[in-house]
Amino acid sequence: MMRYWIHTIFLLCCCMSLQPCSVKAQNLDSLWTIWQDTTMPDTARLLALHRVAWTNYRKNPDSAFVLANMQLAFARLKKLIKWEGIAYNTIATVYFVKGDYPMALKYYHQFLNIYKKLDSQEGIANAFMNIGSVLEHQGNNIKALQAYFKCLKIWEDIGDNKRIGNICNNIGLIYQSSDDCPTAMKYFNKASLMYEGLEVSIAHGNLAGNIAICYREMGELQMALEKFMESLKIFDSLDDEKGMAGQYNNIGNIYKAMGEYNLAIEHFNKSLAIRVELGNKSGIANVLSNIGAFYNEINNYSQALVMCKKGLAIAEDIGSVKDEKYNCKCLSEAYGSLGNSQMELRYYKQYIVAKDSLFNNKTKNDIAELEAKVKYEKIAAADSVKNAQLQEVKDAQLLVQQTQLELEGNYRLALIGGLALITLFLTILYGRFQVNRRQKRLIEAASIKTKDSIKYAERIQEAILPSMGYIESCLENLFIIYKPKDIVSGDFYWVYKQKNENILIALADCTGHGVPGAFMSMIGTALLNEIIIENGETKVNKVLDTIRNHIISSFAQKDVKTHIYDGLDITLIDFNPETRTIKFAGAGQVFYILRNGEFIEERGDNYPVGYYFGRGKPFNLKEFTLMPNDQLYLFTDGMIDQFGGEDKKKFGYNRLKAVILEGAHLPMDEQKKMLEEAILSWKGKGEQIDDISVMGVKIS
Repeated sequence: MMRYWIHTIFLLCCCMSLQPCSVKAQNLDSLWTIWQDTTMPDTARLLALHRVAWTNYRKNPDSAFVLANMQLAFARLKKLIKWEGIAYNTIATVYFVKGDYPMALKYYHQFLNIYKKLDSQEGIANAFMNIGSVLEHQGNNIKALQAYFKCLKIWEDIGDNKRIGNICNNIGLIYQSSDDCPTAMKYFNKASLMYEGLEVSIAHGNLAGNIAICYREMGELQMALEKFMESLKIFDSLDDEKGMAGQYNNIGNIYKAMGEYNLAIEHFNKSLAIRVELGNKSGIANVLSNIGAFYNEINNYSQALVMCKKGLAIAEDIGSVKDEKYNCKCLSEAYGSLGNSQMELRYYKQYIVAKDSLFNNKTKNDIAELEAKVKYEKIAAADSVKNAQLQEVKDAQLLVQQTQLELEGNYRLALIGGLALITLFLTILYGRFQVNRRQKRLIEAASIKTKDSIKYAERIQEAILPSMGYIESCLENLFIIYKPKDIVSGDFYWVYKQKNENILIALADCTGHGVPGAFMSMIGTALLNEIIIENGETKVNKVLDTIRNHIISSFAQKDVKTHIYDGLDITLIDFNPETRTIKFAGAGQVFYILRNGEFIEERGDNYPVGYYFGRGKPFNLKEFTLMPNDQLYLFTDGMIDQFGGEDKKKFGYNRLKAVILEGAHLPMDEQKKMLEEAILSWKGKGEQIDDISVMGVKIS
């Protein structure tokens, strides 16, 4: 995935005493002539040199780096501090384009320090924006947002619409990376509003590309492709090769998802060629991960390894956690397909570490707190004079209290003396003993109470699930494996016989496991009962749409800025025993039909039921007819993802198919035993990593 940050073009000098002029309107040779003319004012010479450097920073970053250092040296010689800052900004930007983030941060902070000395709010805002862009590339989303919000406040105070749009675009990207598309689109739409009436620029291209990514994540591939093409056209009209490279990369991903493999690799290679020419290390690492994923998809695993090892080496070298994540994921999948479980597990662990470090739940909460803090500061600033006066009073009160405490403390020390120290020591020792005893009793009591509560929750969950007696009255030939990771489970099964004798079957995997997962599974079961049994809705795709609406309305109140990202993957089947026809809708799951020794794989939609991308898109309905003696196998990902065996690799789809095929001739209860023994043997002494559920049904 490649997203687009709007990188600040800081031409403060054009806003001061000099008249603004476009670089395109001047010949670079004439600018160079001005620089070399020693009779010209120093500021005019520096402006000309700066414009030559800035014109080259994307296409020829090495040349821009040399020119910016010339500018820095001359500004220092002439003691023109403002121009030192502008030179630092250009040098930092070159490092940013080349993917050297630590050096980019170093020079952006020097740029910031200079403009703080000058008390230039515009310069400070630009510095915060650029620093935020680097931090986001490094995966430090919290600090990036802190910098962005500081920048946004300054531009809103100044009233600069273009720059408000730029920073809103960047803030939107943070929320996009946290799977919060509504908030991301809120900032993208604000950016679009700010850009209205402005001349088409790089910012327009970046924004179109970012909106396209939202469409892609929602599964709207054609709309995403159109937006990416729009963005590419903008960058092409501006002769911006860096932007074009990014869009070629994104378009390649869309074509890969559409199965247009020749077009996909063509666009990936275009992107890679431009990025190599520009020396854009982060971009190279990113597109290599996409090319590796492409080769994985067409089963060319050796070539996938070559690409992603190169990409990972670059990502680790420049400290790009995002690119490390993508390349490790690709390497793990390639090694898994080649049967090298040791390397598969190694890169899978590295992928998880990188993924978690980028955006875990704590980070999401921190972002919500940060946004609330920013809003509070805006309100507080409106009454800053009163606040300052109150603070002076508080400071004075605090000083009096501190003075009183110091006097009282000195008096007590003089009075008590050495004997009190001994008494105090003995008292503390005895008190600590008593506290430890009380704490131990409290912990033991709390532990017993917690276990009792969880056991009670287990009984509630068992009561909510349909009984095996009822299920067997609906389906004669079946088995169910239900193994929670903890006492209670995030998986659930559900069966209901309708008045028309059709049978509804569901197997679901809710977010998480243990108590949080069990809570969601109880909600899921209750919603199925309400929607189908009480309200009479039996169209399986409409049922999933309704469950999603209930989850969103229950967990995403309008006045709450944090969203509950819980949901479920589910397969929901409407089976007509008389005609053997099936209508099904699914979310994030696959199930198998075994017919004459061959597996038929049926997939639901690739988005879950809940507060996620794709939630505005209706679930699809599929229909087909089964044959006598067909066998259906529904399962959650707990069995597939279980690590075990001698090489500590995943159980996987192929092993599941092999076990099913081996016992397919047996009665369903014997098949259940075979699968249970297979997963138990595979797990060995290792830990069960997730809830495990499998349902098998034989068609008569």
